[in-house]
Amino acid sequence: APITLLIFYKFFRSHFLVLLIIFCLLSFLSAIFLQEINPKLNFYFSLSRFWELLLGSLIVYLELNYKIPSNKIIRNIFPLLGLSLILYSIFFFNAQTAHPSFNTLIPALGTVLIIIFCSDKNKSGIVSKILSSKPFVSIGLISYSAYLWHFPVLAFSRINSIEPNNLYKVWLLLFVLLISTLSYHFIEKPFRNKNFIKIRQIILMLIASIIIGVFMFTLSKYKNGFSERFPK
Repeated sequence: APITLLIFYKFFRSHFLVLLIIFCLLSFLSAIFLQEINPKLNFYFSLSRFWELLLGSLIVYLELNYKIPSNKIIRNIFPLLGLSLILYSIFFFNAQTAHPSFNTLIPALGTVLIIIFCSDKNKSGIVSKILSSKPFVSIGLISYSAYLWHFPVLAFSRINSIEPNNLYKVWLLLFVLLISTLSYHFIEKPFRNKNFIKIRQIILMLIASIIIGVFMFTLSKYKNGFSERFPK
């Protein structure tokens, strides 16, 4: 998708916004269509998810090429609306909520409104003050690590067959925050430093990872998923 966007921007710059909107709509409609016939494929199918990323591309394009309204009322109402849409998704969506689908548009649109109208020029807004506060900024910094860590932590907690009462869930959350913070400071930040690791080392690590991955996948296929690890 990024390469396609670069090609379009290079050769069809005058129609770039129209192309962005068209591809966004096509991807969104495919998500709605596939959700009805094959929800599992829909969740993992790239075409069904492109529109979520393309919304971000649209935001960038609009901010670079158009003036965002500076009216104080607008800049306060739209972020509040965006936050309301996200909170609605948190409290009213559940495991039975279809995703990606028309439902996904609710939190996505909320995020778009917050990003557009909570710029550096709008620090006086209520939502801007909340999101730029130190606790929220700290959570934002470790959010990617938390995204990576939360799933294995929750998965292993289920494997251990521990009854997930509320207190246990709180401990799990605190543990995820702890390891995410450590991961951010000792893995993410060092690797963002171009002097910490060289390009050649990155390439060698990638090649080694691919070789190991292919070997393990091939062995797993040959061994039928190591079926002997399960009881008869």
